[in-house]
Amino acid sequence: VTNATSMEMIINQMPGIDVLDGQASIRGGSGYSFGAGSRVLVLIDDLSILSADVGDVKWQYLPVENISQVEIIKGASSVLYGSSALNGVINIRTAYPKSKPRTKINMFSGTYMNPRRTELIWWERQPVFAGASFFHSVKKENLDIVIGSYLYTDEGYRENEDDKRARFNMNLRYMDRKIRGLFYGLNMNTMYQDKIDFLLWQDADSGAYRQNLTAIPRVHAFRINVDPYIEYSGEKGTKHSLKTRFFRVSNVFKDEPDKDNESAQYFGEYKYNRDFKDKIIWNTGLSITYSNVIANLFGDHNSLNTAIYSQFDFKALKNLKLSAG
Repeated sequence: VTNATSMEMIINQMPGIDVLDGQASIRGGSGYSFGAGSRVLVLIDDLSILSADVGDVKWQYLPVENISQVEIIKGASSVLYGSSALNGVINIRTAYPKSKPRTKINMFSGTYMNPRRTELIWWERQPVFAGASFFHSVKKENLDIVIGSYLYTDEGYRENEDDKRARFNMNLRYMDRKIRGLFYGLNMNTMYQDKIDFLLWQDADSGAYRQNLTAIPRVHAFRINVDPYIEYSGEKGTKHSLKTRFFRVSNVFKDEPDKDNESAQYFGEYKYNRDFKDKIIWNTGLSITYSNVIANLFGDHNSLNTAIYSQFDFKALKNLKLSAG
């Protein structure tokens, strides 16, 4: 058991995967691409959580307090998942209630010790970090409810690199009483963060843990995603699924308002699945993504992406399967 404060810490413990400065690389396949988007697609409940503006993932935003499992595809998966999956896919699935209610509360605190080189010590007292998380899941007849929250503060071992964040997430799923196989729900996650990134040290000697005063970018960030969905599993192996997501990102630099930016992404996907007595499986669907970005630094822009897909899987022989799409 590890006290992970971000999903990045969990991913880094998995073999063949490294996260450097927020950039995930699977088996070294994507190299270092800071500021140029992510070549590893990161999903939450099968929906992309890459931002609309720079296509990155904020690992601190992902709900470590509400995770049931993490699925990883190591290797190029762009044929099925698009160009963001050139180096693989990380799919994070949030939890749903089991037969018994479950409540989990976690609190922690720690401190940074002094470095061996005393000239690097910039603090008068030891910098500290602390946090607390809450998770509760329960079934109320046909309604599944999951609630999670997370608080974290970190003074940092490097000067002017503090981090404060608060997160709240919720999963709701309702099984229809009248129509068997029909259920619909709403997932959401939101986080506010006040932080300074360590960009440039003062010098390579005693100032290695002190940030250059001309490069202190304090940002107030807000993120939220809201995911309504509906699914129906009918007779004769049919399944209909409609998943949608609204994802908004806002970054405010109070000292440098010319760097302020915000983005909104709207995603929707309809999928139809039909299983013909385990001999032929047919998947088809429609996907639409619209993004709008407002930024003083690199200009306003928007994009629209639509796709239609269809695939057949045939069980030709006992040990032979064929796919066409």
